[in-house]
Amino acid sequence: MNNTDNKDERTLNLLKEILTTAKLEFLPTKQEHHNKVMEEYQLDTDWSSKPFYKCPKCGQGMYRNMQTEYRSYPTRYDYKCLKCGFEEQEV
Repeated sequence: MNNTDNKDERTLNLLKEILTTAKLEFLPTKQEHHNKVMEEYQLDTDWSSKPFYKCPKCGQGMYRNMQTEYRSYPTRYDYKCLKCGFEEQEV
């Protein structure tokens, strides 16, 4: 009976090892996972299609970066003038 218990235990351990190894082989690497997540959330463009306010330097429109949102209260965004390149962070 002792021999059977050892055999069952070895079989169970081997099965656990096979299942664990098999699952890990199919997991993506950290970079592959990151790339997949970024593809799912990728917007068509980085910058908004309309300006939000006038640029303090050249007077043209300031556009919101649609890829960045700071989790603060109130929420802050990056803005950039696409004409002169001036950048700032605003509410």
